[in-house]
Amino acid sequence: MLAPLASLGIFILFGIVGYAVVSVTRAQRDETVTLLSPAVGAALIILVSMLINYLGVPIRVFALPLGVLLLALSIVVLVAFRIDRRAAPLWPIAVVLLAAFILAGWPLFEFGFDWLSYANGDMNTYVFGAARMFEHGFLVQPDARAYAANRDAVQTLFGLDVLYNQRSGAENLLAFAMGALKLDGYRAFMPLMLSLHLTLISAATAFACVNHAKSRIPLIVCCMLSVSPLLTLGTEYQLFGQVPGLALLIASLLLFCVPLTRPGGYRPGEALLAAIVLAAFAAVYPEMAPFLFLGIAALLVTLLVQRRLDFKRTVLWTGLTTAASACLLNVHLSTFLNMVWVVLTFHQGTFGGGLFPYYLVPSGLADFFGLLPQSVLIREPFLSLEIATGALLLLVSLFATFRLAAQREIVAFGMFALYCGAAIEFRNQSGFGLFKLAMYIQPFLVPTMVIWWNSYTQRVAGRS
Repeated sequence: MLAPLASLGIFILFGIVGYAVVSVTRAQRDETVTLLSPAVGAALIILVSMLINYLGVPIRVFALPLGVLLLALSIVVLVAFRIDRRAAPLWPIAVVLLAAFILAGWPLFEFGFDWLSYANGDMNTYVFGAARMFEHGFLVQPDARAYAANRDAVQTLFGLDVLYNQRSGAENLLAFAMGALKLDGYRAFMPLMLSLHLTLISAATAFACVNHAKSRIPLIVCCMLSVSPLLTLGTEYQLFGQVPGLALLIASLLLFCVPLTRPGGYRPGEALLAAIVLAAFAAVYPEMAPFLFLGIAALLVTLLVQRRLDFKRTVLWTGLTTAASACLLNVHLSTFLNMVWVVLTFHQGTFGGGLFPYYLVPSGLADFFGLLPQSVLIREPFLSLEIATGALLLLVSLFATFRLAAQREIVAFGMFALYCGAAIEFRNQSGFGLFKLAMYIQPFLVPTMVIWWNSYTQRVAGRS
């Protein structure tokens, strides 16, 4: 039982720290930011760990003291600001999150810290990168002889992190978990993955709270996300950049865009809150930054067309959050710019088409909506019926996206950006890109469909 408790403990730590940050930086606490609190807490831990490690301190030295200090300060802040009772109605979502944890993390109860799941090759890279930062300062050069003789495999990641300027935010979080739990990277990996899985579901549920917090929509969204096969696959497949990256992408989109749609503008401190998650997102998963930029641009165009765009306020808000994010990233800003440039200039063509053909063939339409198990085909005429149903649902989801965008629902702009990416990947016949996007889009697809269906049924009921 220690492994499940450790995993839940990490998630709770993220939530408490994040809610304290929200309390300090935001005048009003509501259901949306409450559900984003675990993502905010993880973001703060990532940024602080990266800064201290860059200054030359191994993460093993400060991980546990940092965790204890942040928890203690957070409790003091929450006592001083008084915990907002509006978080109380979210207890059904907390129950669903616990059920999602048991469903996705049952092997933790069976195998404890020895659960390795798929043991994906990327897992080794993340563990090695975390071990390097756990034992050394970020810029500490490996011993030349040991490096040449390959006697210190962990230090081979120096080349990726420093020489090739690759992202390392996720590895910092894993190194923090290793120090806080007193475990090696392989044993700390899956407990951390499960806590990030809950963080992602919680963040995606926040989409439904922006305009529908008092309804049952957030609970329905949370339930559907908890049983989403493709969303869970990302966790079980140990896609360690993707899972926290998606949670931070959602938090960034919401915290940046909601103030632009609100008549009263943004409140003091909200720029810092948005900057924290934007900077952590840039450090963890900058490959998805183009989707964030496109989603924000789509919102601004919509506001402009609807004559709701306050140009001066938008420029000030964008400049303030961008400058604060750059300051929080500091020396790692060059890594973000490098990664975005690589993504924008990389032409993968038919890369992955043979290994990941799932969404290059018609049955991918059924796979995408969970109508058909991936890599498993059924007999006709049922296969054709499921493909046709998937095609119909795709059209409905596109219609729902544009319908909700007109209503300024933030989730729709994320959906629009991801669908644009999927169109480009399909044109390039990139099987791997489509495989990844099918997982990326799930935390956007579910809230979009649920919110649209609720508004549709209400309109039908109003006419009858």
